[in-house]
This record gives sequence, C-alpha cells and structure tokens, in this order.
Amino acid sequence: VFVKLKVSVQYVVIRDKVYEAFYKLEYPHDQITSYVFDVVRAEVPKMKLDDVFVKKDDIAIAVKAELQDAMLEYGYDIIKTLVTDIDPDAQVKAAMNRINASEREKI
Repeated sequence: VFVKLKVSVQYVVIRDKVYEAFYKLEYPHDQITSYVFDVVRAEVPKMKLDDVFVKKDDIAIAVKAELQDAMLEYGYDIIKTLVTDIDPDAQVKAAMNRINASEREKI
C-alpha cells in the first residue's frame, strides 16, 4: 500500500557551531529532507498499515535519532520531529471506511 506521510522537523543552529552550520552545509533543508525520506523508507515498510497509524510516534523518534546524529556535525540540533499526516491511497481509505462502517452496523 502506498502511503504519503508528512513529517515536520524543528531544528536550530547550535550557538557554538555557527561556522559549521553556515559553511559545511550549503542546503541544510535539502539534507534534512533526504535523511527524513531515508528513515521513513526504512521504517514504514516494516509495518502493517494499521501499525503506521498507531506507531507514528515511533517513526518520529526514529527520524529524530537519525537526524540528530547526522546533523550534529554540521552545527544543527534537532529539537522535535512530528508525523503530522498519514494519507494512504484513496482505494485503501475507502476500504478502511467500509470496514469501520460494517463493524458499526454489526453493533
């Protein structure tokens, strides 16, 4: 199942590493985005679709841990990562809605 995830990353330049933040990395936003894509592609396929919704905090923690290690040498501190939206394919959404409606009708 294809799933679109929106991940927000809050980061700040470390005061003692302003030089590294400015000169070592030309496009920090692009580098952070690449790391986020890499971690999400590694973590999400291990899960079932329902688990992606339940364990979105685990995905965010994995992204933060990977980013923290990678971006520290470039002078950036990762404050927080959040999975803000999970959007499965339209057919899958419709199927999930039918399942929920069916369960409610049984009740």
